Parts: sequence; structure tokens; C-alpha cells
Amino acid sequence: CVCVCVKTHSCVSSRACLGVYRSSTGACSLTERDTCITDGAGFYNNNARCTIRVLKTIPLEVREWGTEANHDVMTVRGVSYSSSTTPNGVTVNPGDLITWRTDGSVTNVGWTICIDPYV
Repeated sequence: CVCVCVKTHSCVSSRACLGVYRSSTGACSLTERDTCITDGAGFYNNNARCTIRVLKTIPLEVREWGTEANHDVMTVRGVSYSSSTTPNGVTVNPGDLITWRTDGSVTNVGWTICIDPYV
């Protein structure tokens, strides 16, 4: 199993887990036994930022997605996603960055992205 690690700590779980590096200043969180990442419950905040470093090759599964077109953007492997365009099915590799940034106006339901912990 690859574990979830944060900047100042070692592995925080020995269960099946997402396998990401999460910036300690980021606006992302872990859910569902560390197999999902999310911007949080409800509508996301304005001016939010988050960076996730991937530690394992895995396809992404988008379970929830609602962002403001072209202004509240997730970038995966250098490709920007917003509005109806999602990173569903995109395979990420160790060292890849997933970034999330929002502007200061419209908010939406946000996103939840999961992985199959047995892949």
C-alpha cells in the first residue's frame, strides 16, 4: 500500500490509501478511508489553493464535479479542467501534480476525486 503523507509527517495510514502528497497550506482534504480527495463539503471557498503530489500510478475517478468555467480550475498533468470538463479517467503517475485554484467571485459544489484502493 502507498500511504498518504503530508509535508511534516510520515505515513498516516497503513490501510489501502490514496498515495498523495498534500500541501500543508492547501485547501484539500482526504475522505473515505484516504481513498478520495476533495475540496471540502458544500460549496468551495473563494481564493482557494491546493497542490497534491501523486505517489502512485492510478486512474482518477471523478465522483462530484462542479466548478466555475475558466476561473475555478483543476490542473492535472498540465491540462486545465473546469465547468463540464473533468479529469475523470486521467491516469496520474508518481511525481505528477494536481493543483486546484479558485478566483474571488462565483463558487460551486466543487469536486471529489477517488481511486480504487486495490489497483
